[in-house]
Order: sequence, then structure tokens, then C-alpha cells
Amino acid sequence: MSARRNGVLAVIGLVLSGPVVSAQASSPAPATAPVSEGLSLEKMQSGFVLAPEVRFTEVDGHVGTLVGGSAGWLTDDTFFIGAGWYWLADGARDREMNYGGLVLDWSPLRSGRLSLSVRGLVGLGTSTLGVERQGYYPGYPGRPGAGDGHRRFSPPTTGQTLQAVTFLVGEDFFVAEPQASASFRLTPWLRLGAGVGYRFVGGADSFDSRLRGVTGTVALRAGSF
Repeated sequence: MSARRNGVLAVIGLVLSGPVVSAQASSPAPATAPVSEGLSLEKMQSGFVLAPEVRFTEVDGHVGTLVGGSAGWLTDDTFFIGAGWYWLADGARDREMNYGGLVLDWSPLRSGRLSLSVRGLVGLGTSTLGVERQGYYPGYPGRPGAGDGHRRFSPPTTGQTLQAVTFLVGEDFFVAEPQASASFRLTPWLRLGAGVGYRFVGGADSFDSRLRGVTGTVALRAGSF
């Protein structure tokens, strides 16, 4: 009887252990299972960005260099809003220009260290350009720089020859400057960028065509990327 009872108990034990083993085998994987290979997670950054720039452009028929930059807030490493200002560094007395305004930048394409973006500036500027006029003679008190140089005078009785005179004329203007650019991340906080754009100018009367032009930009962007 004892041997038979032990056998029955052994059979019951085997039957009961089956569901336990099955439950252990089918238990779900831990919630903290590691990320599968090949999948990378990248944190989107937001923060203040400062970007000194150098721009090469044509102003009044001469190739010039604009220096300046922009500063503002970058959201999710994608959208930038800020302000910028640029000054013609190598102009002359009869070829001066500076402008600035609101700057918007959107980066729809990012791949590793490379980022492609479209950028735009809308604002105001001021300029001084030379305007040549005929019909003046040298030495008269009304010449440019000696009183009212905007009046036309008759030649003196001595028979001096009329000549062309260049006046300096200042004009304010509206500016819109779209640009396509690319930047390369050098460090977690520094990018090197380059872009090509066009400066549209309006409101400067006959100066509009003299102030418009293609721009090429090289910039360093410091911030949290």
C-alpha cells in the first residue's frame, strides 16, 4: 500500500508541475529589454545660438565683404528665430551699406552631422552711394563740400570748363534675403555653415538695382545642437 501511495503522489506531482513550467516558459520579456541592434535614439536639442558670419556679395558693381551675424533661439534642432545685422566692411565713401532684421531658419533635413536648411532675413537697411552730375565747375563756393552742392551754377566769365561732380546720397531701404545653406557639426556645441542667397532691395528708388545682389555666406554657429 505504501509503494502504491507513493506512486500516486508522484503522478499527481508531475501533473501539477506541467502548468508551472508552461507559465514560466511563456512569461513576457522584461519591460527593460535592451534596444535591438541598429536602432539609435537621438535627443532633440533646444537653446540659444550665436552665429558670426562673413558674406561675399556685389554692391554697386563692386565685390564686397559683409561682416555681421545673427543670434536667437533654436527649437528641437530644427527651427531658429532671431535677429541679424550685416555691414559692408570694405566699402568706400561713395559705397556704404548696412542692413538687418528678423531671421528665420528651418532645417527639414538632418543626417548625422550634416544639416540642410532654408533661411530668410526680412528687415531694413541704409546706404550711401555716389551720384554723378554734369554741369559744375571747380573752385566755385557752391561746389560739393563747400556749402550747397546740390545747385547748378552758370560758368564764370573766366571760361572755366564744366565738369562732372560726384555727390554722396543716402537712402534707406527694405530688404528681403532668402538663402539655402548647409552646416556640419564639428562638436556638440559648434557648427560650420555655408550658404548661397540673394538680397532683394526695395524703397531706395534708383538705388534698388545698385544694392541688390547674390550673397555667399560662411558662418560659425555656437550653441547646443
